[in-house]
Amino acid sequence: MRLQPRIAGRRYLRDTTQEIPELRFRLNNFGPISNADIYLKPLTLFVGPNSCGKSYTAMFLHSVFLAHTGEATHWLSHRRRVLVDFRAGLVPAEEKHVSALLAQASKLPPGGSLPVPPEIVQDAADATLANLYGKRLQDALEYSYASSVRDLIAIEKPHFRVDIETPHYAAHLRSYRGKIRVEASTTGAPQVVAQADGGKRGVRVGSDKDSIIIHLPLAAELLEEDAEDEARWRLTQVLERIISGKTWDQLLVECHYLPAARSGILQAHRQLVGYIARMAARAGTERRREIPPYSGVVADFIATIVQLTTEEKGPLYRLTGQIEEKLIGGRIVMQESQEIPYPEIQYEFRDTAIPMHRTSSSVSELAPLFLYLKYIVSPGQVLIIEEPEAHLHPENQRILAQLLVRLVRSNVHVVLTTHSEYLVEQLSSFILLSNVSKKDRVEKYKYGADDFLRPDEVGAYVFSFDPRRKGYKTQQVEVTAEDGISQEEFLRIHEVLYQESFKLRDGLSRQD
Repeated sequence: MRLQPRIAGRRYLRDTTQEIPELRFRLNNFGPISNADIYLKPLTLFVGPNSCGKSYTAMFLHSVFLAHTGEATHWLSHRRRVLVDFRAGLVPAEEKHVSALLAQASKLPPGGSLPVPPEIVQDAADATLANLYGKRLQDALEYSYASSVRDLIAIEKPHFRVDIETPHYAAHLRSYRGKIRVEASTTGAPQVVAQADGGKRGVRVGSDKDSIIIHLPLAAELLEEDAEDEARWRLTQVLERIISGKTWDQLLVECHYLPAARSGILQAHRQLVGYIARMAARAGTERRREIPPYSGVVADFIATIVQLTTEEKGPLYRLTGQIEEKLIGGRIVMQESQEIPYPEIQYEFRDTAIPMHRTSSSVSELAPLFLYLKYIVSPGQVLIIEEPEAHLHPENQRILAQLLVRLVRSNVHVVLTTHSEYLVEQLSSFILLSNVSKKDRVEKYKYGADDFLRPDEVGAYVFSFDPRRKGYKTQQVEVTAEDGISQEEFLRIHEVLYQESFKLRDGLSRQD
């Protein structure tokens, strides 16, 4: 089942004061990537030449979050929003263990209890993680890349391998005959206690300060027709729910993706929507025409823009507006249109509304970012931006860096792909500002009191070609409070340019 684009403005229930847990993923022979090893930080940078796999890696990260929060998921609890597919099926070992637990529980007196054996909890963990990364992640990858799993394998390689690690579990994935095979393990499994106190053939969950309590039917209730099968099935559901809540709560995070070439997509989306509307009106009256496939991140972007509503301002509205005025000298607005059935995006400058196709490339490129931040993105969520510096003068890139820092300070987790040394250098300066007092940041350096980045909040990765494996690899860049982000990649390029310039000048001087 393919995932569907999400509706703009949807809010998943999650405590936005929480930090995203430590998340590490490794890619091997995945598209252009021969070897990537990434730790997600509040600000994560992917730096490197064109076509080196930066976007490929960012789209994989987006797919991981989409596997948890996409349309193909099943939501169980309105309170916790726990993800699990009840009908994923039991592995034989799990069914055997659950039956044994019920047999033991049936001998308990009312109110009696016994601990749930760790192997049962582990079986539930294996089943739920295999379902998440064997089925849902495959759906998310095929949606995001608009490709089959086979197409994501590096050229001339038999399969790809992926490792995903959090403090709660590790999942090891491998492509095999167009599918994903999963080996998974969890750590810190919760203590679970089964208590026989009646549930009218149902299974309920409670908890105390030390453990999670599963309330099971009494022996007499289990003797009713089909009651044992139903109790076993419900008990398995509850165990999977417990595992889901313990391992995935902090990854139930909305992840927004702003693709490259946003200005072009923004200006073309009206024609695309108009074409779809005309084809829908003529359905059955003429030969079907296929629309070229879009990647899921582009499809989501278009769907979000089309369905965007400005009725409710988001929590980042004021913050964004302050930087918006600095960057573009006006603001991006949505105006009702007589020509199209949804609001039109315009640039408001000195009380004059200007259509996007008449604005500068920098305004049209920044417009989606401002709209997302003002109406869609919330603290605690992830925002992936491809080439945020596109079409921006270096001075404006400095202002953009300030916006990114303030997003991090607002608990938005930002992932960037970039080619810009100006942007990286300015972000590096904000790391150096972590050594400065709030007073000096304001009075001496003319920034805001909270305009800084701690070194441990930043992860930077350089993508470079590995001739031995014929693919691109990542190298983590050192980030320190004393030096900020290492500029080794850009310094290497500067050195090449300098040597070439020196050689040319020397040659010309000899001709004279």
